[in-house]
Amino acid sequence: MSEIQITYNKILKAAQEFLVSDPELYLNKQDVVPTASLSRDLGLDSLDKLQLIMGIEKQLNIQINDDEIMKRKTGNLGEFCQAIYEQINAPVVKTEQPKTTEDIFKTIEQYLYNTYGIYYAQPKSNWFKDLELNDFQKQNFFKWAEKEFNVEIPYFYFSNLKKLCEVISAEQTKKLVQTQQTNFLQRIKQRLIRQK
Repeated sequence: MSEIQITYNKILKAAQEFLVSDPELYLNKQDVVPTASLSRDLGLDSLDKLQLIMGIEKQLNIQINDDEIMKRKTGNLGEFCQAIYEQINAPVVKTEQPKTTEDIFKTIEQYLYNTYGIYYAQPKSNWFKDLELNDFQKQNFFKWAEKEFNVEIPYFYFSNLKKLCEVISAEQTKKLVQTQQTNFLQRIKQRLIRQK
């Protein structure tokens, strides 16, 4: 319990120090209390709140997802600091990892059995000789695979299922990296815009 109070108090103290030191706000220390309304009592607009988040980040050397904080309903300074506390102490959610080629193959193997009654699929199975899929079945299979694995599969000839599984795994990895890069760049862009 004391750890929660200390962490919350550090956030509150950092917020109070930032607000009192901001020359544009003209706030007195005695006015910057947890029960003070952010807009009515402290006169903060959304840009001021973003600057407050950046000030807390800088002072405490932490990262705060400002989008998440701005979306939360925080009427007073205490609620605002509590939202930051909850965010930085939230359990870390693992990013979904791409499936292994073995897992992909097992999923494909199950689909082939359930859909076409093919029980003899092997990683080195050839599409036409071993699996005996016609063009229509193959096209339906690719549509299913794209939806199932949430990737675009390049429609060039795959000699066997193993090669297809490798391509799906590589496409999932590529998509994950692109998403992470996009999120990082958006965050940098938002910070640069706020600093102007």
